[in-house]
Amino acid sequence: MRLLLRVTAIAIILLFCSPAFPAVNSQSLFEQGMKAFASGNYGSSELLFRKLIDNGGDEHRDRAWFYLAMSIFHQKKYKSAIFEFNRFLLICTANELCSRSRYWIAESNFLLKKYIQSIEEFRRFISASKDTSMIHAAHVRIGDIYFIQSRYDEAIIEWQKARERKIDDDKDNLLLLKIGEAYFLNKNYDEVFTLLAPLVFSARDVRIEARARLLVGRVYQLKDNHKKALRAFKGIPNTLYREDPYFNVQYFRALSLLAIGDISSARYQLEAFILIGMDSEWYYEAKYELGRILIRMGKEKRGIELLEEVRNATSKMELRSQSALVLSKIFLKRNPEHAIPYLEDSASLNDPAEQKNVLLLLGNAYIEAKRFEDAERILELIMDKYPYENDIDHVQFLLSRVYLEKGNIEKAVEGFTKIRELNPFSRYVNESLFYLALSHYRNHKEELSLEFIKKYLALKKTEKRYDAYILLLNIYLSRNDTKNSKKIITLIIKDYAYKKGVDSVIYEFASLARDKRYREKYFNLIVSKYPTSVSAGKVYLLRGDSAFKDKDYKRSELYYRRYLQTKGRENAGSVFLFRIISLYRLEKFKEVISLLTQKGLPEMNKYTFRQLLLWKGRSYYHIENYQKAYESLLNWELKDLSLDDVLIISRSSIKLGNLKMAKRSSELLRENKALYAESLYFMGQYYLREKEYDISKAYFLSILFECPESEYVDFATSSIAELYMQNGRYGDAIQKLNEIKNKDLDDKKIALLIISHFRINKASVAVELTEKNIRSLRRSPYGEMVFKESVKYYYHHLDLKHFKRYSKYLKRYKGNANFINYLTGLLYFKRNKYSSSYYFLYKLAQVQSKYRHEALYYLGLISYFKHKNPNLAKSYFTKLIQSKNLNNKYTLQARVNLSIILKETGKIDLSKKYLSEIINTADNKLLFIQAKNLYEYFGYSE
Repeated sequence: MRLLLRVTAIAIILLFCSPAFPAVNSQSLFEQGMKAFASGNYGSSELLFRKLIDNGGDEHRDRAWFYLAMSIFHQKKYKSAIFEFNRFLLICTANELCSRSRYWIAESNFLLKKYIQSIEEFRRFISASKDTSMIHAAHVRIGDIYFIQSRYDEAIIEWQKARERKIDDDKDNLLLLKIGEAYFLNKNYDEVFTLLAPLVFSARDVRIEARARLLVGRVYQLKDNHKKALRAFKGIPNTLYREDPYFNVQYFRALSLLAIGDISSARYQLEAFILIGMDSEWYYEAKYELGRILIRMGKEKRGIELLEEVRNATSKMELRSQSALVLSKIFLKRNPEHAIPYLEDSASLNDPAEQKNVLLLLGNAYIEAKRFEDAERILELIMDKYPYENDIDHVQFLLSRVYLEKGNIEKAVEGFTKIRELNPFSRYVNESLFYLALSHYRNHKEELSLEFIKKYLALKKTEKRYDAYILLLNIYLSRNDTKNSKKIITLIIKDYAYKKGVDSVIYEFASLARDKRYREKYFNLIVSKYPTSVSAGKVYLLRGDSAFKDKDYKRSELYYRRYLQTKGRENAGSVFLFRIISLYRLEKFKEVISLLTQKGLPEMNKYTFRQLLLWKGRSYYHIENYQKAYESLLNWELKDLSLDDVLIISRSSIKLGNLKMAKRSSELLRENKALYAESLYFMGQYYLREKEYDISKAYFLSILFECPESEYVDFATSSIAELYMQNGRYGDAIQKLNEIKNKDLDDKKIALLIISHFRINKASVAVELTEKNIRSLRRSPYGEMVFKESVKYYYHHLDLKHFKRYSKYLKRYKGNANFINYLTGLLYFKRNKYSSSYYFLYKLAQVQSKYRHEALYYLGLISYFKHKNPNLAKSYFTKLIQSKNLNNKYTLQARVNLSIILKETGKIDLSKKYLSEIINTADNKLLFIQAKNLYEYFGYSE
């Protein structure tokens, strides 16, 4: 074949390029053209046929022109082919070639997706031609067009006409499959059975039989006859499972297996399908079903991962909503607040009943999370949208609770009263009595509150019985009704001794008792039954303070220690200080030091912490650890200390560099190089903290030159390196860091080396150092700076894999969440993964941070340009422009985008207003020009 093509090409070159070109024989040209056409050399055949036509070869003109057009068609130049076929029709004398030209004009229009013109030409061809085979093909093609346009009834009619001109059994079977699929998509399932059932047993082609089985199985499946569906699917050979559409069989089998309860087999089918079905339209549906199965089987972590993937990756909003709904139900059990984003995603479900259920769950979740504004909005929406639903009384009940929590007592009372009108037999009628009592109590109407609470407690079955007794107790206490108060507290202790919060109730009751013995009785009850509770802590604190006042330090230390083991501990720092003082008074100095040097000290203010340093320094002094003593007392002025404490300072000043004492004593220590170096180092550190960098550097250099054998040489070297880094001299910093030999400084040294190499664009060295020392860095406080630098590096290089890894490491250090979410959102945005970008930017937009403006702006872009949701985009841009920083570039850009959206929605005045604001106030020239151009383009300047 290659040889033939070469010969033909050479002949054409000789024919057309010879300088002595003679008159060419028409017959010879036509034969050469047909030979080139038959061999598939359509470019050559086009040239030959065109030459023949141009030379006026009348004998072969019709056929030459027809095959000229066909040569162009086979080169996929369909517009040119149509042009030539139409030219040919103007001079055509051979009827059959004329009609065949109509066919190829129609086919060219089909391939150009000009379906109306294509059908018209096919119809003309059919009316004029007698070629059974091509008429058959024309009907098939018209049917294909109708099928593409979802006009299934018309497609079937055309394909049936094609069958009337039967060519052979295989083509007829293919038509039966097409008709069967059209019936299937038109939901004419009985016709599918009638038409395709014979093919399941009689088709000679294995793919035809498999396709028939696939459709028949799907019909059985949709008719809930899953056993027959499985039998139909079973006949499809495994060898076809990697071909489209047969790879869908495993997904459809899984659906029927799920329907008959064979969960294990369904899981196997779905896992197999996911490995090969990435191009299937059912791919994410399969992951959704597999995720649900794994959750049902207790493999919750993997199941959640799959559903999260579906939620973030699928373009089908209904499927995304279904995934979010399943995830929300999981998180509702753990943490209702965590479930809220998933419920919000689920609110777009198509099924009204499911949508209402999701909204109700969302309303509940908002209440649990104390987001009452959101809860009110959702519940009022349900009330407006579903006013006549059976469970509207439940919605009214929840809404009334929200009003109560928001302090709108009148609306709460009105709502709780209305429940009986909505449903006299509602289960919430009784529970409303409690909330009515609570509403009146908060409105200082104690008589009404008492009336309703007694009605509520008179009922046999109630959900808030314990809370009702607490409310009743508070009413009696507020009325100084001691007799009834004692009855209620006795009942509470008897029936609700282990109810959460009951210890606080007993404590409040006991605190109001005037009789000390009576009060101590209840205090003893609290510390015996609830020894680690907040209320027990309050009792311990009262007793500890009393013992301390009496100088009974052994007893005060005991009660302070017990207090610090309880929950709550609002004044833990101060109590811890008094426990330390008690131990010091008992001369337990080592125990004082042990407590003050352990991790996890209670939270405290700066004053309390300094007081602890004072007592720690004194304790170190008593065990003759003078260096530690001075470290503890470093922040104190001499005038604020007792003479005993000044003595401790005088013994230790050089070691921690108190400025006045260090300068005075440093000269006295010059001959002792070790002590002299230590004093120089801490003087350098002092000036470093004060940002007196030149003075600080001078002290560190003094150590290097005057005390080269000192252990502080490496410490000074590391500090000099840090100073170089602050001045951008990273090369000098690296040189200094490489001089350090002290192993105790390895973590700091490695971290500073990595950062310096990143900053001088030697990323490969930085990355290698990081990977080599990853274990030690993850345990080191210096790891944070390295991981932050690495995260920024991989973000700029769009390396998602390594970005995620180092983000995970950085996440362990507090205060980096917003930074990580910010870069993650932008990285996904740059990689065109807009759903994932949206997820992280949305989280960032919910909190106040320096990244919030940018997050809102990108959320607006994604919502408008990718999710095609102008209303949501508008809400994000509106939030952004409401910020105080009006000249922020994202705020200004948001105004530009918002003006475009408003123009599209017909809000011309507001659109014009935002553009005018930018033009009149923006310092950003690019935005000014953009706004100016839009202003003119929209015609606002007219």
